[in-house]
Amino acid sequence: MAAAQPSKQERPLHEQVARRFWSKRNCPRCQAPATKNCVADDETGAGVLRKDPHDERVQLIIDEGKARRRQVPGRGKLWPMRPTPPGTGLVPADEGSGSRPGRAG
Repeated sequence: MAAAQPSKQERPLHEQVARRFWSKRNCPRCQAPATKNCVADDETGAGVLRKDPHDERVQLIIDEGKARRRQVPGRGKLWPMRPTPPGTGLVPADEGSGSRPGRAG
């Protein structure tokens, strides 16, 4: 019988997003304002600051990033660049002389 492999745990959400991004947003869970740390919600009212943000605060940023990547296909893939085959460029061959259409050259 094969030994069970341990399940691969994902990184915590606060390690997936840089602090500079999540500190620009308010926390929907504890209503901590932007640039402030989240408050521990232990219901004591002491207002103890958390070392890490609430997952809800970070999840919003992760979801926005995923939505942005779906809207712009190929974004971030700058290297390696593929050469454009001849005759398929963005500028038609008759307009490639450098003059703009509709203007006297």
